[in-house]
Amino acid sequence: MRFIIYSSLSNIYEHVMRIVTLIISMFLSLEVCAADNDARAHKLYEQVRCPTCVAQSVNESDTIASEHIRNFIVSKIAEGKTDDEILSMLREYYGDDLVLKPRVSSHTFLLWAIPLSVFLFGLRSIIKRRMQRIH
Repeated sequence: MRFIIYSSLSNIYEHVMRIVTLIISMFLSLEVCAADNDARAHKLYEQVRCPTCVAQSVNESDTIASEHIRNFIVSKIAEGKTDDEILSMLREYYGDDLVLKPRVSSHTFLLWAIPLSVFLFGLRSIIKRRMQRIH
């Protein structure tokens, strides 16, 4: 009789330990997932400009608009959206200038071409002046 009771208690103990192990692993995986989502959110916060501030990211700003954008990003990450999908949604609503590093397209080509052309023109002028001084 003792053996049967001991055997039953042993089986119950094994089942309880399996359940406890399963619960602990579930909580750990949730924490890892939450940490990954938090890191993703902060990465996106750094890429998005505050719509009411000058040259500040959503991460740096404390305005209400930035708070709304941060909440939007967190909710879309929770829905399972990718970073590109979230940025596309923000671009649709606020426009391309919301992103701190705009993509190169036909609309943003001048943003990339003007600084490069000014630099090249300045470099050409410096070289031309030096060449005139030599001769």
